[in-house]
Amino acid sequence: MRIERMLKIILLSLLVICVKAVAGAPEFFVFDKLDETLKISAPVSMLASINGVDVVNKKYVLRLDQGDFDVAVYIKKLFAAGYKGPVGLQCYNIKGDILENLKASVEAWKRVSPQ
Repeated sequence: MRIERMLKIILLSLLVICVKAVAGAPEFFVFDKLDETLKISAPVSMLASINGVDVVNKKYVLRLDQGDFDVAVYIKKLFAAGYKGPVGLQCYNIKGDILENLKASVEAWKRVSPQ
């Protein structure tokens, strides 16, 4: 049981690295390996976290409706790979009204969510 838990932690870390890399650190990850990475890690991951990302301008935590990274494609691939856990929203240090930012992210989630 201990080895299985350690493997899950390693795979969860891999998924986090994968997402962060896609969001702007290409030296750690090549986007064309996303499907392969998710196939291995998604079924055993317990938590996924998303946010809007502007790769071009290197702004990595934005409202979910902002940025040039296609979150909808990532979410579809994540669930298609067998992920069944919750999806958290990262929204720290986003400029502007907190409630307006949250409303915009919730509306964006409704558009990209598979449920």
